[in-house]
Amino acid sequence: MGDFQEIKKAFLDSFEKCEVIDQTTVIQAEFDHKFDAEWFKTNIAYPKDLAEDEFPIHIVVEISPIGETPSISVYDYIFRFTVKDKEKLLDMLKNKR
Repeated sequence: MGDFQEIKKAFLDSFEKCEVIDQTTVIQAEFDHKFDAEWFKTNIAYPKDLAEDEFPIHIVVEISPIGETPSISVYDYIFRFTVKDKEKLLDMLKNKR
């Protein structure tokens, strides 16, 4: 299984309703539920127990709904990121289950 497919499977196994898109240089994860987006943000994107240089990913763009403004996607919460440490990312996603 390729790196992206392995990461995508971990996301789909860990979150009830989300989309993961390979954009060649970045990965985009989209969440329907605010709870899942917040969990991802505080536990994967910016984990408090790790130094920034130890984060498993680097967030390039984060998009959340503002008021009643319609989303640009089917999902309301979008994160675009590069993977710095695939094994750490997969481990952290497994802890969500």
